[in-house]
Amino acid sequence: MSTLPVSNEILHTLHRIHIQLHDLNDRLARGPRKIKAAQARMDELKTAADAAMHDLVALKVATDGKQAQLDKNIMNIQKRKEQLMESKDNREYTLLKNQIAADETANGVFEDEILEALERIDSLKEKAEAAKKEYEKGIQNYEKVVQEVNAQHDNILEEITRLQEEQKATETLLSPEYGEQYARIFRSKGFDTLAMLEGTHCKGCNTTVPINRISEILKEKPVFCSACGRLLYLPEDFRLR
Repeated sequence: MSTLPVSNEILHTLHRIHIQLHDLNDRLARGPRKIKAAQARMDELKTAADAAMHDLVALKVATDGKQAQLDKNIMNIQKRKEQLMESKDNREYTLLKNQIAADETANGVFEDEILEALERIDSLKEKAEAAKKEYEKGIQNYEKVVQEVNAQHDNILEEITRLQEEQKATETLLSPEYGEQYARIFRSKGFDTLAMLEGTHCKGCNTTVPINRISEILKEKPVFCSACGRLLYLPEDFRLR
C-alpha cells in the first residue's frame, strides 16, 4: 500500500468542503424559489376563488333581476284582470286578455329560468366555498414555507461562514506549487476545482488517467484531468499495483 502524500489529504479535505458549500449555497438559493412557487400557487388559488365568487354573484344578480321582472308581471296581470272586469267593449276586453296571456307565458319562462338558476346557484355556491377553502390552504402553505425558509436562512449562512473559514485555513496548508495551481483553477471552476480518482478514472468526468500521471500525484506533483481540467487527488484506500 502506498503512503499518500500530505497534499492529497489536504485536497481531500478541500473537496469535502467544496461539496458542503455547494450544497449549502444550493439550499440557500432554493429558499426564495420555494417562496416564489408557494406565492404563485397562492395567487393561482386566489384567482380561482375570485372567479368562482364572481360567477356566483353574477348569477344571483341576474336571477334577482328575473325575479323582479316576474313580480312586476304578476302585478301587471292582477291589474289587467281588474281592468278586465271593468272593460266596456269587446275590443278592450280582447286586448286585455291577450296582454294577460302574454304576461302569463312570459312568467312561465321566468319561473323555469329562475328555478334552473337557483339550482345552479347552489352548485356555484359549493364551488365558491371549495375554492375559498383551497385558497385559505394556499395562504397557510405560503406562510409555512416563508417561516421554514427564514428559520433555515440564518443557520445556513452561519454554516457557510464556518466552512469558508475552514476552506481558507486549509488552503494555506497547500505547498506553493499546489496552492498556485489550485487557486488558478478555483478562480474559473469554483466548487468543480477538484476530482477524486476512482480506480484509474477521473470521478468528475469518467476519463481514464494514465498510470504515469497517477504516479506523479504520489510524488506531490499537481495533476489535472486532461478532459475536464480538474485537479486530481487519490482516495484514502488507494493502492498502486
